[in-house]
Amino acid sequence: MEVHARSTTLLEPQFPALHPNLQDQLVPLTIFDKAAMDFPIAILHAYRAPTPSNATITAALSQILTHYPHLAGRLVADDQRRSCMHLNNAGVRVVEADIHGDLEDHLPLVPSFELTALHPKIDHAEELLQIQLNRFACGGLVIGLTVHHQVGDGLAISLFLTNWARVARGLEVDPVPLHDRAIFVPRVPPKPLFPHQDIEFHECTSLPKAPGLVENVVAHFSPEFVKKLKESTSCADLGQRPYSTFECVMGHLWRSVTMARMNLEGEVTELKLSVNGRARLKPGVPMEYFGNLVLWAFPRLE
Repeated sequence: MEVHARSTTLLEPQFPALHPNLQDQLVPLTIFDKAAMDFPIAILHAYRAPTPSNATITAALSQILTHYPHLAGRLVADDQRRSCMHLNNAGVRVVEADIHGDLEDHLPLVPSFELTALHPKIDHAEELLQIQLNRFACGGLVIGLTVHHQVGDGLAISLFLTNWARVARGLEVDPVPLHDRAIFVPRVPPKPLFPHQDIEFHECTSLPKAPGLVENVVAHFSPEFVKKLKESTSCADLGQRPYSTFECVMGHLWRSVTMARMNLEGEVTELKLSVNGRARLKPGVPMEYFGNLVLWAFPRLE
């Protein structure tokens, strides 16, 4: 796959004065932002023809950035050496590229080093959000983006992408993102109940072991299989809530992998899960909150 970049621009929000209280502010990272990974995340979205023009997409991006000023800012340190987002409307990087050939010949997109050409380079990039519009000869489009994880978690970025698409279609922004980071008030006095310092904020003192060969496997479970799986794990007769689809499939995969590894009797296995804290905090936080609010959970089983 030969990708030919034909332009690169720095796109700024269309109406930067929409949030005057955030204009040119230094916004310290919350404790949840600091718990997120300190590097960009790369994402690819593929769309078959017909698709909107690049002009329509970039115009919608400039408009939606008005509602997401953090994405157009920069990570800096304040005079107290705290990590902050400078909401200076410096803009996001937009690359337009052409690819000879049909998108259909490359679908589904299988993870490979070749796909790195479909999103902007992340080395030494100061932009918190970078977009690459990859146009195929057939009219298909792959949007590659890199976004710094400390700006927002998966749900926050997903809602941003949804609203970007809505604006491109001429629809209203819905839901409107919540940017109030003052809602996170620690308990007085502090009352830590979990060892977060040893998990999310654990500092590595040695180099990690070199990983072995990792193979990406895509497994498809039919609706009939999932239904049967949920029925086999039903606990409604015990007066408990039924297990969710995620819990049933996760448990099935966990057990299958453990059996395939032939773990010794009594050996403890552990699963690492990301958990959305918006509905779990007391009081809860609206789902449209833009930022990081995900922590790790580690269920164990013997």
